[in-house]
Amino acid sequence: MYATRTQACRIDGVLYETYVVRNGVRTTTGEVNLLLINYSYGSTSESRIAHQLDVTAFNGWGDALKGSYSGNARVGYSCTK
Repeated sequence: MYATRTQACRIDGVLYETYVVRNGVRTTTGEVNLLLINYSYGSTSESRIAHQLDVTAFNGWGDALKGSYSGNARVGYSCTK
């Protein structure tokens, strides 16, 4: 985590796993290692902030490689102290 008065960045590693359950037995069908980068920034003269999320798969195997993600941008709600 890195943060200043006007920006913040957080980097996390995540393991995404796919699996099937047959007759009560769980079998892993794939795995992908992901890098998640969250970046928020703003200005001391503005009342809004912006946020970016980057998801990168850097290695994996099986069904997990077929995964995808999507998102929507929207104006958020105002914060109160």
